[in-house]
Amino acid sequence: MPLRSGALRAVEVLEVAEEARDITTLKLRDPLCASARPGQFVMVYVPGLEEVPMSLSAIGPGPQIAITVKAVGETTKALSELQPGSKLGLRGPFGRGFKPIGRKPLVVGGGVGLAPLMPLIEVLASSGLKPTLIMGARTADELPFLARARGVLGPEHVEVATEDGSLGFRGLATELAGRRLSEGHYDALYACGPEPMLVKLLEMALSAGLGHVQMSLERLVK
Repeated sequence: MPLRSGALRAVEVLEVAEEARDITTLKLRDPLCASARPGQFVMVYVPGLEEVPMSLSAIGPGPQIAITVKAVGETTKALSELQPGSKLGLRGPFGRGFKPIGRKPLVVGGGVGLAPLMPLIEVLASSGLKPTLIMGARTADELPFLARARGVLGPEHVEVATEDGSLGFRGLATELAGRRLSEGHYDALYACGPEPMLVKLLEMALSAGLGHVQMSLERLVK
């Protein structure tokens, strides 16, 4: 009998890559998630530890997917230490995911919150769109996916904001996004990151009269 997406199943870690300081990507084999949409998430289980939600940071090729982990707690640290050939538990995909809307999107992500935005920009680019992507982090060495984003969109469509000024704009991603929104060039906003960042972005988008706003929020509800 075929597994349902909500069923817990064992999946294999195929590859492990360090994206940035304390941020690791695990490439997994899971045919059930091969047709997932950007912005959907999975529940990840390490035996003996808490089950946690993780956005998909890559979908495909084929049955391959990826999750990207920031080592901040017991479970995420354990995930970061897994090696190729390891097994973990997975349920999903869950959530509605992003729905591509508009012809001139602005995409904003902070830190590991950039994870679900990577499959999104790939889908947008494959449809002929070139969104502006704003990537935020505290420091340059905490910024994941920069080379990947530039490869998908081209360097001219990727802007970086670091709080310490070690790369790109000195300040918050929301500050840089506010400047871009004030230019009036955009008709849609996609975002993922810390909740205060999302609240600020929503306020700015509404003030700018943006008609389409989609945000990805990971929160464990018990």
